Amino acid sequence: MKNSMQKIAYAGLGLSTILPALVFAQTTLVSILGVFKSVLDLLIPIVITLAVVIFFFGLAMYLLKADAEKDKGRTIMIYGIVTLFVMIAVWGLVEVLANTFRINTGGSVNLPTVPMNGSNN
Repeated sequence: MKNSMQKIAYAGLGLSTILPALVFAQTTLVSILGVFKSVLDLLIPIVITLAVVIFFFGLAMYLLKADAEKDKGRTIMIYGIVTLFVMIAVWGLVEVLANTFRINTGGSVNLPTVPMNGSNN
């Protein structure tokens, strides 16, 4: 029960940061997605660097510790390698799909519009 309440609280906190911008129409969906993309562009190299650091931390534990700690170091190394593999594989899959469907990455999308009364869009 407590875990679901925490999820609801986090979702409410996230919505409360976005909704004022939408209500006052200061931003559009494209600008919100642009902000989201820029945040992801900042986070991806940090997460990859963290995975590499975790791998090397596990390697150091494996090489420098006694037998009981070697198993823990090996497990940490495996988690680091699997994390790196998954991140690079998803990145490659996105590139393959973008090339297959001829989608320009980093570009903007022309959203369809609905004609309003009296306008000739």
